Amino acid sequence: PDGVVALAIDAAVKGNFKSLVSTLDNSLRDTVDKNELAQKFKSLEPPGPNVSLSISAHSLTSQKIDNITTENTYEVQVTRAFHPLATLKSICKTITRIQRVHTFCFIHEIKFEPTDPNENKLPPNGIYNNPEGSPLLPLIQATQSTLDIEIYTMSDSSLREALRDALKRNVRIRVVKEPSHFADPCDLFAQPVSPAVPAVVSEHCLDLRKLVSEIQASPQGAFVPYALCKPGDKFCFQHGKIVISDNKVVMISTGNFDASNLCDTKDNPSKCNRDFSYITDEKEIVSTLEAIFESDLKSIPYDLSALLTAHNNQKLTVSPLSLTPLVDFIKSAQESIQIENQYLKDPTINQALIDMAGKKVKVSVTVSSPCSIQRPTKAEKQAFSEIYTKFDAAGIQSQIFNVSQLINDNPGYMHAKVIIIDGKRAWMGSVNGSTTSLMHNREFGIFFEDHENVIKLQNVMQQDFADPRGETWQDAIECTKDIPSQPIPSRSDTRGG
Repeated sequence: PDGVVALAIDAAVKGNFKSLVSTLDNSLRDTVDKNELAQKFKSLEPPGPNVSLSISAHSLTSQKIDNITTENTYEVQVTRAFHPLATLKSICKTITRIQRVHTFCFIHEIKFEPTDPNENKLPPNGIYNNPEGSPLLPLIQATQSTLDIEIYTMSDSSLREALRDALKRNVRIRVVKEPSHFADPCDLFAQPVSPAVPAVVSEHCLDLRKLVSEIQASPQGAFVPYALCKPGDKFCFQHGKIVISDNKVVMISTGNFDASNLCDTKDNPSKCNRDFSYITDEKEIVSTLEAIFESDLKSIPYDLSALLTAHNNQKLTVSPLSLTPLVDFIKSAQESIQIENQYLKDPTINQALIDMAGKKVKVSVTVSSPCSIQRPTKAEKQAFSEIYTKFDAAGIQSQIFNVSQLINDNPGYMHAKVIIIDGKRAWMGSVNGSTTSLMHNREFGIFFEDHENVIKLQNVMQQDFADPRGETWQDAIECTKDIPSQPIPSRSDTRGG
């Protein structure tokens, strides 16, 4: 109701941060359409960097078939890094079946509380749906001494701000980055250009280059290109996405550190990606990834297989050695395989899925539209058609994710790389379903099976797969919903993943 919203805003403006609690009694619990309610809360930003907003709510859903009413309760903590409108929609959405007539929200409690400006807590272990709040910035903000990063792209302005703040705290920052990522003209490793022939670069690119120089000039800081691809291998890239904080906590992500992957509305991304991140402080995982980072940083060829064997870590996948563990994971299924990926092109992975479907394992896949970047060529349409015709024949269910599937009110894009086996075990990482990603690149992934995180991931995947705005592959190759506005420099999407 308007009165409660007004009360909350008024208290925020006046600085009354002594745990303002507005509890709605039964007489005030008006039924409000979620879109109308979201609009009312759009301006409800936390009033400062050291104040947090929490909202308690439940959603009420009427389902078409049997008119059964189900209720789901959500507790969400919102900080300045998260968009309140997006958070409210996250609160209000249900995790039940898609068959529904109406969904209503009931807000029980709105609370503003002061937080210690010097207390930056590490994000808890587990899976994160990036559009609902990536753990990247909180992890960097909580880092006290060392920050090691391997990444494909990292253009988000909030990230640059967080890294500069970390430098001010005397955090040692070291970065290994892909030097020639797909379709980005900003070369962070370019040699100084002669003043006589000035380069035309964006302010965004200039600021990125300035950040590189700042990191390189800091005590023990490093910012180097990934240089361990075999000579002559044109299909090898540093496509992994990891952050190691204080040698104690690691984040593995499916998404890069850009506005679209983080769904950072401050940077006005043209799309918001479906991406996930995973936080863990498991010592064996952290030590293994730190050993790989140190070796990659030196840019001296080494035996990755021997390193992984020495650490005896079965919870990680690291390309170019990802194919075997992922095929084995797929083949371990007894009942079901659920996949979200940017695309599925590798013949070995695809054949493993077909084989498991032949063994009566239920297989479902959600991938991005082949038209999401540009219109496919005749050859590309033919290749796509052949893959999904075989999937259809095997009984594999497919769903094509497209821009009409909004994420935080922005056109959506399927960029995730996740697998769930039998609803009990999961994998997530940076590996696309391509031979390049599996057998050439540097990529990272992690297996996990704790029930809470598997179910959290599964809920999002099931909603994406059941979304009626999705397409069949037959419609998708005709660009019925994804209509690219202009071509990009290269047709080869093997440039990276």
